[in-house]
Amino acid sequence: MARRALILAALLVLVFAACGISPLQTWPEAEAGEDWQQVILRPETGKLAEALQETVSLGLKSLRDLPHDLLLMKVPPYIDLDLLSHLPSIAWAEPDITFRAAGASAVPNDPDYSSQWNLQKIDMPAAWDIAKGGKSSVTVAVVDSGVAYRTAGKYTRAPDFQNTVFGDGYDFINNDDFPDDDYGHGTHMAAIIASSHNNSFRAAGMAYSCTIMPVRVLGLDGVGTASSVSSGIYYAVDNGADIICLSLASPRHSEAVAEAVDYAYQQGVLCVAAAGNEGSDPGYPGGMDCPADGGISVLAVGATDYRDARAHYSNYGDGLDLVAPGGDLTRDDNGDGYGDGVPQESFREANNCQSGFELKWGEGTSMSTPQVAAAAALMLSMNPKLTPAEITSLLTSSCDDLGTQGWDEYYGFGRLNVGAAMEKILGSSWYFAEGTTRSGFDEWLCVLNPEDEDAYVDFSFFMQDGSTQSASCTIPARSRFSLNVRDQVGEDKDVAAYISSPQDVFAERAMYFSYQGRWDGGSVSKGAASLTSNWYFAEGTTRSGFDEWLTLANPGDSDALVKVEYMLGAGQGDNVLQEWNVPAHSRVTVSVNQAVGEDVDVSMRVTSDYPIVAERPMYFSYQGTINGGHDVMGATSTGSNWYFAEGTTRSGFDEWLTLANPGDSDALVKVEYMLGAGQGDNVLQEWNVPAHSRVTVSVNQAVGEDVDVSMRVTSDYPIVAERPMYFSYQGTINGGHDVMGATSTGSNWYFAEGTTRSGFDEWLTLANPGDSDALVKVEYMLGAGQGDNVTESLTVPAHTRVTVSVNQAVGEDVDVSMRVTSDYPIVAERPMYFVYGSQQWRGGTCETGFDPVNGGS
Repeated sequence: MARRALILAALLVLVFAACGISPLQTWPEAEAGEDWQQVILRPETGKLAEALQETVSLGLKSLRDLPHDLLLMKVPPYIDLDLLSHLPSIAWAEPDITFRAAGASAVPNDPDYSSQWNLQKIDMPAAWDIAKGGKSSVTVAVVDSGVAYRTAGKYTRAPDFQNTVFGDGYDFINNDDFPDDDYGHGTHMAAIIASSHNNSFRAAGMAYSCTIMPVRVLGLDGVGTASSVSSGIYYAVDNGADIICLSLASPRHSEAVAEAVDYAYQQGVLCVAAAGNEGSDPGYPGGMDCPADGGISVLAVGATDYRDARAHYSNYGDGLDLVAPGGDLTRDDNGDGYGDGVPQESFREANNCQSGFELKWGEGTSMSTPQVAAAAALMLSMNPKLTPAEITSLLTSSCDDLGTQGWDEYYGFGRLNVGAAMEKILGSSWYFAEGTTRSGFDEWLCVLNPEDEDAYVDFSFFMQDGSTQSASCTIPARSRFSLNVRDQVGEDKDVAAYISSPQDVFAERAMYFSYQGRWDGGSVSKGAASLTSNWYFAEGTTRSGFDEWLTLANPGDSDALVKVEYMLGAGQGDNVLQEWNVPAHSRVTVSVNQAVGEDVDVSMRVTSDYPIVAERPMYFSYQGTINGGHDVMGATSTGSNWYFAEGTTRSGFDEWLTLANPGDSDALVKVEYMLGAGQGDNVLQEWNVPAHSRVTVSVNQAVGEDVDVSMRVTSDYPIVAERPMYFSYQGTINGGHDVMGATSTGSNWYFAEGTTRSGFDEWLTLANPGDSDALVKVEYMLGAGQGDNVTESLTVPAHTRVTVSVNQAVGEDVDVSMRVTSDYPIVAERPMYFVYGSQQWRGGTCETGFDPVNGGS
């Protein structure tokens, strides 16, 4: 060490002399603050240790080591980069300059943006990159204490509203056309939504280009009445508001306010309401809805603090939909000296509109509510066709889950993530892990364009050896397109696929096969809307006659380390763990039979350190007489609700329900079997599913023979549910199909695949688990040049199901996609039975429709 120190000292003398600096100079003490520069250093080859010693001796502070021996360091203000570049151990030195995503919006230059910790929590920069500040055509009504929107008499327009767009409003306290703010609360709410952005002043608004409609319903003390609040809601709806922000609550229910909120919902206007600050049950109108009952007329917002914990004051329980940062002024976890409040502009003194304006820190569900309202406004700016129900589902399904998995009483569906919500409505992406053009397999990709304009679509294919191919096409409006994968990639390829479009399209992959020359049939799978690190499968078996596979596709740029937990049926042995490396731009095929052995039932949980897509194909000889295969895309999360529209125990059909519980607690599962009209009373059944295990239920035994049956599955602990069926259809077509349950009911369902060509029988099954009848419209969209689209209307009674013959609806020999819309939430599936082509491959497929609001299913 002494010899190394002498050499280092000699080197430093030489360097200092060359730079005109005395080696005996005393270096000043300095803290690593604003004047310090962050730099990247490249050590000379083989001189990493020497570079570290020399730079530290000069007073540099090491931040971290970068890949390939690069160094990231803080440099004191008294050292020039030229000095570092002349050190014997340093090849070069450069500032750690800033890069931004091409086309992305810059971080706003508002000086107080750095204090807006809440915007970082909800991924606002990503949302701005996608939606910018929204559009002035979208109006958010701030139904509150008024807004400092104008300069007149004693009132002054808040300075950070210099670029904010205001629409006409009304004052229901003074009953005039001037909803000025005497209290300050409404000004703070409006500023959170739409204060001026990137104007080098104060803080940044979220939906800064959207229009604010000020409506005053609270007086000087911040208190209003049911009559003023309901009047304000009616006014906002009748005068063009798209979103209503209600940062107010009452512990008591008001019929007047409830009717006004209902009126807004019926007119297509979403009310976003504060849950309240009593640390108890949600107040009203937010508490009008219960997520377990599917309520959607008002979106109730609770509050989190800087730590992502429930704010101590935030109300919770039934009726809470989601949370957003509301702050906690009793804490200062961010160390800024102001407490962890939510900052925005308002009156310098509360209740004093003449006291001037400054940045104020507030806390409460009042602060969290306008953040959700602003997110909804940005979503409408991107897609003005969104309904209140669709906005609600998109926001709640894109939340960051903070509490118990799924909905819970403290966080609802989780904390608002505006960036993730924007991603959900940004064009279309569909991923497939399975696919092959080996001998005996025909693979097709079917794409539906339900919009009124032509859609440009890109196809990317990823082979097992890492090679890729691409193609593109334009699909006419309100039509569908089928691509033969073999014609595109050639013979004998195992292939994963990625389909993308700037428009809203939907994609499915159909396969027909003779597996190993023994079992013929077909399978279908809808694409996954996104890559993720978690995939779940409830069904699976390696019993005699079953070959089960797991296909893993990685379209990304980094290799993925994938862990598979195989969860066996009760009493069938210990669960099995396995790891796989899936290279970038590639796919891997796993034999489940080899992984777990023969004669076990098996569910799977797949986790990855890099987002991937996972499918599970199976081929079988069921009971030695029914041959075929089926395939299912994995579920991306567990859930407490699962719905199935299709199902039958008619002669020749064996129906099963598989329930997988990958969690650490046992699950109590309730199954409601909903029979076809006139086929008998619905049946209820309960099952206990142990932690890290699965249960298989015979539907035939549960409901008896010769009935059509849909199912609603509910659980007190999140699970996964699938429904496999094996059949001899009309005594001539043997096979099987399987679907992953839908996680919710919906009002819009899309099907990309479908045909009534010779040998194909196509059906549509519609299940209504709700308490009201549903009026359903089906639009059948035919292949280009195959004729005019067909529309059909029908009613699906409450707590029952309806089966529709697509062949009868559209006639024979056409390719057909479907859009199903309903005035009451339902579930839709499409079973098909076939004799395919000259090969005479026989089988059946089934798939749940795409629900665009709930991530595809």
